Amino acid sequence: MKPELEIVNVVGSGELPFDGLNLEQLAEDIDAEVKEHEGSGKDFVFENGGITLYDSGKYIIKAANEELVYATQNELLDELLDLDLPIGSRDDIKFEICNFVGHGKLNRSVDLIKLSIAFGLENTEYEAEQFPALICREYDVVTLIYGNGNVILPGASTKEELERVFDELVADIKEISERIGL
Repeated sequence: MKPELEIVNVVGSGELPFDGLNLEQLAEDIDAEVKEHEGSGKDFVFENGGITLYDSGKYIIKAANEELVYATQNELLDELLDLDLPIGSRDDIKFEICNFVGHGKLNRSVDLIKLSIAFGLENTEYEAEQFPALICREYDVVTLIYGNGNVILPGASTKEELERVFDELVADIKEISERIGL
């Protein structure tokens, strides 16, 4: 089977054009599940994803994919517009996707000790008693490689970067396996 990569989490951040949001009032008025958040924010859980909203107007959206991040943002903006809050035009809202997390499957097992030596001990961390994955810093995105062939790629800036790093990892593991066996 061919290795597979799936995006499992996407994070975006934005800023509403005003400061001093009354989060307590919003929590009562917005049609979403509300959870307390450490610090000055509140977590709003919408149908498509979650938003941490701060009284400064800044917010963070977490969802399973890019489409759902934008859908969640639209849910928030619709709620704020329904409350007649002066958010201006949707085009005036500062917002960007800033993090992609991927889950890859190599569809094979991997000897993590051999792999850590092949990548170089200066680029890897592997202490099975502490954490079951090899932490690899060989690429632009830190990769967590598990012995069963699962791979977690947290922290890519773009979907393309996530895909490129996974493809590089797959190619490197294939080459290392042919050279020394994994």
